[in-house]
Amino acid sequence: MTSDSLRLNRSDGTAVFQGHVAVTDPAGRALGDTITLFATRDGRVVRALLAGHASVETPSYAVIADRIDADRARDRITADAHVTLGELRRANGRLPDARIEFQRALVLEPQSIDARLGMADTLDQLGQPAEADRLYRAAMLLNPDYPDVYGRYGRFCYAHGRFEEAAQYFTKQTEILPDAPRGYANLGVALQALQHYDQAIRAYQHSIDLRPTGAAYSNLGSLQLYLGKYAD
Repeated sequence: MTSDSLRLNRSDGTAVFQGHVAVTDPAGRALGDTITLFATRDGRVVRALLAGHASVETPSYAVIADRIDADRARDRITADAHVTLGELRRANGRLPDARIEFQRALVLEPQSIDARLGMADTLDQLGQPAEADRLYRAAMLLNPDYPDVYGRYGRFCYAHGRFEEAAQYFTKQTEILPDAPRGYANLGVALQALQHYDQAIRAYQHSIDLRPTGAAYSNLGSLQLYLGKYAD
């Protein structure tokens, strides 16, 4: 184990390693800006808390997150770490594995909105849109003010041709996060599909005003070209 500094607290059985911490053993490797080890009186490490650019790698899995809580006593990692791993699996097209990680997260934390959203996205990709729809709505009920619920459910609705609903949920997302350009860009796409072109142009322009990107200009320019607004 290597680090820039070490602070021991014998009274509570902790050892705090800080600065480019690396832990290696035959079972794998752990990295982080700070790693706190919790030990019993006989010196057996039962828990490790990693913070700051943390990662855990073993022959069977890898986890990357800002915070990872590995509890050896219960032989598990936290729900958030399983969500992170599930998203990595899903991004790599390993959908059955992603589903397992989101299930593990929900077992540990049944009220996890991010786990429900990740599971919903995964089930939709696995061809189970009805079950995915149920999970999106369940996540929405858990926290009606969580903007990512509306963004992801809006994308789900749009992908299934439910443009009116998509516009409704993207609008809700912009109401909760008025300074986030992605919500306005998504809203513009949904409004364009509904042939509400003037509203779509306003949504695209608002997205550009918040953060000009090539994709945002492309969306706006393509619609204006379709409408024959060459001077705009």
